[in-house]
Amino acid sequence: MDPPYFSSHIKDCLEIIFSRNLLNENGIIVAESDKLEVFPETIAGFSLKDERVYGRVKVSFYGM
Repeated sequence: MDPPYFSSHIKDCLEIIFSRNLLNENGIIVAESDKLEVFPETIAGFSLKDERVYGRVKVSFYGM
């Protein structure tokens, strides 16, 4: 996912994906954001598996 930075779209999308059971059991969701954005370790049943920072960009990996 690459939503506009500093929006609630990552959280909103993760909630929709979880509620509609759209991710396979071993699937990973990759979300791009600004490196200054802070997200919880768990969102809507998904856990933060890893984060990487590349310049101003942060890439977060969520899974079950």
